Amino acid sequence: MQVQQAQDAIKISNKKTYVSQPVFARYLNTSKSTAQKRASGSQQPSGMALKLLTVVLM
Repeated sequence: MQVQQAQDAIKISNKKTYVSQPVFARYLNTSKSTAQKRASGSQQPSGMALKLLTVVLM
């Protein structure tokens, strides 16, 4: 999964599952701020964070 795909997947996941960004952040053991930044594209997930998103969202 590439970074752009991760951003899109986060947005789609939040809408499909009716999970808010704070709840989704909690699932990923990260802050609400980090989840918001990744969804908006201002922060890029890398390394283990990108791998975790791949596992969780696919």
